[in-house]
Amino acid sequence: MTGSRELVAAVRTAKQFLTYVASGPFRYAVAEALPLPDTHYEAFRTGLQAKRDLLKPTSPSTSPRARTSSPPASLNSPRATTR
Repeated sequence: MTGSRELVAAVRTAKQFLTYVASGPFRYAVAEALPLPDTHYEAFRTGLQAKRDLLKPTSPSTSPRARTSSPPASLNSPRATTR
């Protein structure tokens, strides 16, 4: 970083403050979540897996790429050159 000593010191102070305090709001969320029963997390995991499965093909044959047709045979054969 380049700049006057005062500016660099001020930026470093602000950066350090933000680094250590940014996760502050998550502390409240963790404090609320820790006492929840395991069944809550099992249901949450099951719900996320169901959403994932909506986006993820179950087998390669259901993949959008698998549904594309092969190129015509004429494109696979060597081209005849005519002069």
